[in-house]
Amino acid sequence: MWIDDIKKAGSFKMTRLSYFVAEADEPTDDCAIMLGKANIPVIICGFSVAICQPSGAKQRFESATELDKLFDYIEDECDLSIETPDIWLPNGLFKSKHTPKRGDVYRIKQKLFTTALAFRTGRSNQQDFEEWCAKSSEKVTYSDKETTVFAEWSTMQTERAKEKYEKEKLSGRYMEY
Repeated sequence: MWIDDIKKAGSFKMTRLSYFVAEADEPTDDCAIMLGKANIPVIICGFSVAICQPSGAKQRFESATELDKLFDYIEDECDLSIETPDIWLPNGLFKSKHTPKRGDVYRIKQKLFTTALAFRTGRSNQQDFEEWCAKSSEKVTYSDKETTVFAEWSTMQTERAKEKYEKEKLSGRYMEY
C-alpha cells in the first residue's frame, strides 16, 4: 500500500493508503484459483482481489519492470482490470524512524487490512476502529525498496501516457479542449 494523503486537521488524524486490486466486471473464463494445494478452474463473476506480492516465491516487488509485467499479465492474459481503492489508518500507526510522506509504500498485516476495510466500507465506526488500532499490536512497516519501485513504475506510466498522447496527437485522434 502507498500513502495517498495524510490528514492532520481536527479529530480526523488519518492516513489514506491506496492499494492495487484485480477486478472482473464481466464473466471471465479460462482462469484458475489456488485453494490450498488445489488449482481449480473457475468462471469469474464480480470478483475483486487485493494484490499483496509478486507471483512466485518473492515476498516483495523488486523492480518496476516486474510490477509492470505482473499488471500486463493480469490485464491481458486474465482479462481483469487493475484498480486502486483505498483504506484509512490512524496516523499513530506510522511511528518509525521514517517520517511518512505521500508515495511511501507500507506493508500491513491481514487483520489490520480487514479491520481498516470494515471501517472504510462503513461496517465499523471511526471511534471503534481507532480504539481497536490503539489496543492492537498491529503496526505498519515501511518498505524502502518498494517505495522506490512504485515511484519508478509511476514514472514509467506517466511517460507512456505522454508518448501515447503524442502519437494520438500526430495522427489527429485526440480532442482539443
